[in-house]
Amino acid sequence: MIGSKLAHYDITGHLGSGGMGDVYQATDSKLGRSVAIKVLSEAFARDTDRVMRFEREARVLAALNHPNIAAIYGLEQVDRGKFLVMELVEGETLAERIKRGPIPVAESLGIAKQIAEALEEAHEKGIIHRDLKPANIKVTSDGKVKVLDFGLAKAYEADASNANLSNSPTIASIAGTNVGVIMGTAAYMSPEQAKGRPVDRRTDIFAFGCILYEMLTGRRAFDGEDVSDILSAVLRMEPDLRLIPADVPPPVRNLLRLCLEKSAKNRRADATDVRLDIEEALKPAEPAAVGAHVPRSSVLPWILVAVLTLLVVALALTAWRYIQLPRDTTVRRFSVGAPYMPNTNQVAVSPDGRLVTYLAVGADGITPLLWIRPIDSITARSLAGTELATGTTGAQAALHPFWSPDSRFIGFFSPAERKLKKIDVRGGAPQTICEMAAGYGGGTWSDSGTIVFSDGATLYRVPAGGGTPIRILELDVSKQETAHRFPFFLSNSDQFLFSAWSTDESKRAIYLGSLDGTKPTHLLAAASMPAFAPPGYLLYQREGTLMAQVFNVGSRRLEGDAVPIAENLGFNAGNGRSSFTVSREGTLAYTAGGGPTRSQLHWYDRSGKEARVVGSPDTYQQVRLSPNEKVVVYQRWDIDSGSTAIWTLDLTSGITSKFFSIPGNVNDPVWSPDSRQVAFRLPKGIVVKDLGGTVERLLFASDQGLNLEDWSSDGQWLVFRNRRSINALPLLGDLKPNRLFESSFVQDEVRLSHDGRWVAFMAAEADRAEVYVASFPSFTQRRQVSNSGGSQPRWRKDGRELFYLSTDAKLMSVAIGPGPVVESGPPKVLFQTKIVFNQGVDQFDATADGKRFLLLEAFDRPQEVRTPITVVLNWIDDIKRVK
Repeated sequence: MIGSKLAHYDITGHLGSGGMGDVYQATDSKLGRSVAIKVLSEAFARDTDRVMRFEREARVLAALNHPNIAAIYGLEQVDRGKFLVMELVEGETLAERIKRGPIPVAESLGIAKQIAEALEEAHEKGIIHRDLKPANIKVTSDGKVKVLDFGLAKAYEADASNANLSNSPTIASIAGTNVGVIMGTAAYMSPEQAKGRPVDRRTDIFAFGCILYEMLTGRRAFDGEDVSDILSAVLRMEPDLRLIPADVPPPVRNLLRLCLEKSAKNRRADATDVRLDIEEALKPAEPAAVGAHVPRSSVLPWILVAVLTLLVVALALTAWRYIQLPRDTTVRRFSVGAPYMPNTNQVAVSPDGRLVTYLAVGADGITPLLWIRPIDSITARSLAGTELATGTTGAQAALHPFWSPDSRFIGFFSPAERKLKKIDVRGGAPQTICEMAAGYGGGTWSDSGTIVFSDGATLYRVPAGGGTPIRILELDVSKQETAHRFPFFLSNSDQFLFSAWSTDESKRAIYLGSLDGTKPTHLLAAASMPAFAPPGYLLYQREGTLMAQVFNVGSRRLEGDAVPIAENLGFNAGNGRSSFTVSREGTLAYTAGGGPTRSQLHWYDRSGKEARVVGSPDTYQQVRLSPNEKVVVYQRWDIDSGSTAIWTLDLTSGITSKFFSIPGNVNDPVWSPDSRQVAFRLPKGIVVKDLGGTVERLLFASDQGLNLEDWSSDGQWLVFRNRRSINALPLLGDLKPNRLFESSFVQDEVRLSHDGRWVAFMAAEADRAEVYVASFPSFTQRRQVSNSGGSQPRWRKDGRELFYLSTDAKLMSVAIGPGPVVESGPPKVLFQTKIVFNQGVDQFDATADGKRFLLLEAFDRPQEVRTPITVVLNWIDDIKRVK
């Protein structure tokens, strides 16, 4: 394959082969860097179960960010099959180093400490290596250790339920083809792994002991002529500790004995304890006390001289340290936790770099709220008052957190209350800064006490102490701009960066604006989510990669080339928000990328009894049942491209098909009343396409933000809404929309009754969203039909019953009267659903007779998916070295 190309990777060399496939060196033509590529073997690629398991494991491993673990950059697929893109680590393997003989004690312990730190990081996230050995460890020329292939053995092996020696990942994968590798791998197996029993982190501890023994002695702890001899030694023999050099400290000898215990329950169980043992052994020995007696009279003058001398030396050393020694410029990456975060783009580091705040679920495992955690601590605490208010709907209460310049307050958006708020991190209830519209698009806090925020469309300024927001800038219609978002103040300045969003992707850009509202300066095209880091760097996201470029504030110009500093960032393709945050003193934090969790459709009857599961797990959004109840149309999130497309699911065959996609987002599918067409929303407007057709028609051109809601049963109207109004587009005549209802309150999820008399919709007029019914198209006789919050209304075909979801995910029913005015009975609970609100709207639908319900339920158990927050120190120094 040398000289060929896989996707945008140019293959330049062959690095090795193994049971999974071949490893090559390649050049990433997009980012201009060298990487390692592991191309899966044909036999492996044909095994569907193993490939799926490999993909799941690779996603987890991609979240590992540690200086002693070789990073996984991505899992790609081309016509030739799948391949894994990994960090290319220069240097020799530990196996190659040991071939030259035993490694000196100090050097061995230095290497062992770094291996233990890698294990500590992975084990904390529940990841076990399972195939730790010298060949999977590289040591660079400057002594840096990198552990390779972390956890991939789990992806390769058979299911644990069928575990036995024959399908052990290190035996079955290469048996009969490479005896040397088998022997080398078998020599580091724990006894329980050799017996084919379930393994845990203690298996890695045993392998660690084997490696440390081999570094110190130059010989394997367990050896033999063939695999059976080696496994017999692992199970029955003890390593010869007499071969350990005499200068090995006693704590290390004891550590070796504990790591190599045959019984897992008697073995060292934690990599942290291993690291601490090694650090203790590396400490310099305390000087021995002088026992001879010396008369006090002869000692006292010398003591005074010694004390004075020590004081002078100490002062000199202190001065030299602060004047002469350079500061630590080592780039350090570590994780400060892995909470369950329903939205990974909600992380912010304080300006002083000491604290990080993020949105994560609370103690109940369900309710999200803001948490705060010191960078140098292992504990976090929640901020009371930032959780979802009782009776409100939505997935989060506190969105887009941002800090005050003194790192004392956190500003945040409360969309359910339509307020911008702040909270003192030292304690106390949240305080309202101002009322705002329903949208939210980031905020920033200046040194002079002014907050600039986006309501999702335009930028406003407001005093941090509270007041009335004042709009700063207008959207540029000539550039098809739809929103100004994510402002970020420069230090000690009234100037701020912001992102301009446009229906024309080529016109999306980063600008520098000012509080006085003067025309902003264009800085960078086709980029989003800006941030500024002193002394002068612009940070932004592009195609999942975080970039940094020198920014001359005086000239308002970018200089030099952009440099990538982090990859695989979380990113919202719909609004351009990325998951990175940076402090003024140079602390960077980010979360790994990923899309929404997968879900699955289930049929239920009115009593809550499940009838059957429909289709396969997928990233379902905006689920709509066709009027003839034969097909489901839905919006699907594609994790790889970061965009949405429209798909269909045939309820009879279970077959899914892509209905429509473009390089970008496709949203809001709605059925025609005859189930033959689907209308949907594109950046250019409302489009319709036949179910079996290949050509779409533009019905209504609009570059403004709108949401398509429903198609009337007589086929004459398409209902859509924008920020403050509900509109009807006539499909006969001039195709000019009619504004039906306008309000400063939020309206959402509009559904027409089948007879065309009534319209149901959700509106947030008080402190929570409720379901209303009104006459159509006049929107008179408006009546609230839910109590204690409600959303997602659905009609029974005869218009006599309305269904909706309560805030605690109960399926509710309301009887609607037959008279000429809106009349409704009290809401009744049908059953408790398992719907998770943070998956989006349109999570259920009802059949025409109201006897069956199609519900969308989480498949991937999102509460078990933990997202590490990666912290990077001294990243600016790394850029300087690169440049």
